[in-house]
Amino acid sequence: MGQEVKQLQDWLDEVASFSLPSYKELPGIDLYMEQVLSYINGVLSPFESDDPKKGLTSFMVNNYVKAKIITEPIKKKYSKNQIGYLMAITLMKQTMSLDQMKTMLSLDPFVTNDLGRLYDFYRGVQTRVMNERVKLTKRTVDNCVNDFEKVAETDPKKAEDGLTGRLGLVALRLAAEAEICKLISDKLIETLAQRLENEAKMKKEAKEENSAKRKKEIERSLKKNKGEKQ
Repeated sequence: MGQEVKQLQDWLDEVASFSLPSYKELPGIDLYMEQVLSYINGVLSPFESDDPKKGLTSFMVNNYVKAKIITEPIKKKYSKNQIGYLMAITLMKQTMSLDQMKTMLSLDPFVTNDLGRLYDFYRGVQTRVMNERVKLTKRTVDNCVNDFEKVAETDPKKAEDGLTGRLGLVALRLAAEAEICKLISDKLIETLAQRLENEAKMKKEAKEENSAKRKKEIERSLKKNKGEKQ
């Protein structure tokens, strides 16, 4: 069967029980950049790969600050709230662009203005979705291995070929599912961005209209006072 399949099963077991630290468990003191990177990349180590883009770097953090996705550090230190945002952003950046993340983060007030509760809300959603998907995949992989072991007793070559083919099919289905979910998510975020833009435009127009009305009222009042004096 190969050690790589056993390593896959072990990894799925680890990820199936993974959850982000709660808000109370986040560092209680402000951290410098290197400490932030070490902490976040350590927490997310189960998702490590050979792709350096998967982790968090100082370059990325600085870009998030410039893009106003997170607030600027105070005296080069990052607070508990900023670390919480960076934790979520590091996971979201796998499937979202900077603009998409800005749209999603702008929806935070619709959930709550309490940043601690907001982080724990995201943590709960992320944990449930990931655990459900990983556990389902783990069961599928375990079934593939069980079938392999039964066939291997009489035909090792057929068992090896069958296991490789079935694992390939699992990967293909997950990739297709991920692509469809990404397409739907992109469309939803696009819709949300349009709604937020329209709402901002309406508020601006209403403010300008009220300002114009107020200006006219002042002008009428001044004319009236001037007429009375004459």
